[in-house]
Amino acid sequence: MRINLENQLTNRPLRVAGHLTRRGFTLMEILVVMAIIVVLAGLGSVAFMNELERSKEKTAAINSTTISTAAKSYKTNTGEWPGSLQELVPSYLEKPETLIDPWGQPFQFQVVEDENNRTCYVWTTTKAGKPLGNAPK
Repeated sequence: MRINLENQLTNRPLRVAGHLTRRGFTLMEILVVMAIIVVLAGLGSVAFMNELERSKEKTAAINSTTISTAAKSYKTNTGEWPGSLQELVPSYLEKPETLIDPWGQPFQFQVVEDENNRTCYVWTTTKAGKPLGNAPK
């Protein structure tokens, strides 16, 4: 096998027995790989953002139920519904942060009286306007 090394200093491909040998990737190969990486990253970030929004909705629904249960406990103990959700902290809710939804807005609270009894509603809305929790009809 005969090796031609005369172009070694100019960083050109070596010629081995009449065949070219490559020392690296071409610009086109690098661009194709980068395009594939960008597409995969874009798909991954969209899926991540959708999952993040779903987890915020689940957290808001759970917190709404927790606040509603605390308000019902307050009514059971005092005979009256709380005037505001702030009255539930710290006796019925450990953390005041529970009163704030994952989007940074306070939960809504309303007591409605019907012919049989009084009912409390605790809810919030997503950024898209979808109500979460026990919103009044």
